[in-house]
Amino acid sequence: MSPVSTPTSDLLMVGLMSGTSLDAMDAALVSVHGSGPRLSLALHAFSSTPLPSALRKRILAACDPRSTIPTQLLCELHREIGELSAQAVQTLLAQSATPSKTVDAIAAHGQTIWHQGRSHADHPACTLQLGEPSIIAERTGITTVANFRARDIAAGGQGAPLASYLDWALFRHPTRGRALQNLGGIGNVTILPAGCSPEDVIAFDTGPANMLIDAIVRRATSGTQTFDRDGRLAAQGRVQQDLVAMVLSHPFFLLAPPRTGGREEFGEQLADRLWQHSIECGYTPPDVIASCTYATARSIASSYHQFVLPHTSLSECFVSGGGTHNPVLLDWLIRLLAPITVQPLSTLGFAPQHKEAAAFAVLGAETLRNVPGSLPRATGATHATVLGVICPGENFSSLMHRLYEEITAP
Repeated sequence: MSPVSTPTSDLLMVGLMSGTSLDAMDAALVSVHGSGPRLSLALHAFSSTPLPSALRKRILAACDPRSTIPTQLLCELHREIGELSAQAVQTLLAQSATPSKTVDAIAAHGQTIWHQGRSHADHPACTLQLGEPSIIAERTGITTVANFRARDIAAGGQGAPLASYLDWALFRHPTRGRALQNLGGIGNVTILPAGCSPEDVIAFDTGPANMLIDAIVRRATSGTQTFDRDGRLAAQGRVQQDLVAMVLSHPFFLLAPPRTGGREEFGEQLADRLWQHSIECGYTPPDVIASCTYATARSIASSYHQFVLPHTSLSECFVSGGGTHNPVLLDWLIRLLAPITVQPLSTLGFAPQHKEAAAFAVLGAETLRNVPGSLPRATGATHATVLGVICPGENFSSLMHRLYEEITAP
């Protein structure tokens, strides 16, 4: 593979993303050209580094609100995820024959351990992503931008969804209303009305996508499988409406957007209740998986019908994330959203699995240019903010000099 060559005005970025599914650390090498409404990008390379099973188990333990996690474990995870992130960058650059000195910056989302987008009772809104950016910058020598969600929460937002900025910049259409639906661990959607400005964009979490299905698969297979490959298990089961009702009765679905969800709502505790109920009723494991898969599609469609379609016309929905590989989930989604067409994001020339890592590369580039990367109607913030913190690498002085010349050029 030939080394990447970009115009001097572009920023060559590596975006890193590890989502709630905990399957891998995704890395995307992206050239970001321009900013705001004139932003465009070119994807040069992508790699996915699987999370070691032992690390995955420790992260899941840290995410479980029922367990008391020692501070030492959190600190060790913070370092270990930082090391894994640096390795993912080095793997990507080696595979693409890209010298590290040509990369302007890394944008690292980190691994979410806790995300509480709304304040309630005596608990303020807060978020925590692990993956020490100093380690990434030290191991690679590249300036690293991280901790994107915290600034939006400080501005009164929920810190999510953040990929909506990329959705608006790249996929808005002058005459068609579009939904960009992500099917990761949690489902989230960006609504792009026809001809929309940033102020018109709304986005919110629709509920579980793969998270609940994965949790049931782990129980059904005693941990030998971590997800329903190609929807094969769901295809063997029968949807049980009482299980669907248990999922859809969660108070999360009563919240109006903007809203965010995570393991706190759709993680191990809910999976335990569903699994125990299924045992008492004599349901088969495929029945439970089929029911959770159908409930996921229903939660997405119901969100559209309740919060979007009464005031926004949509003609098409483009899906991305790991759930795009589950034909059972997609088939139900197609049926429930008709007559809105449902297609993979690849229809627009963008590989679905690349989107979230690329989104953080874009956000990192905007941060370096001092451009706000949040959309207030998507997150609920009082105003748009420049996101993240910057950890200087060996290239920091030259990078800042280049950006200063770009800003001050006539």
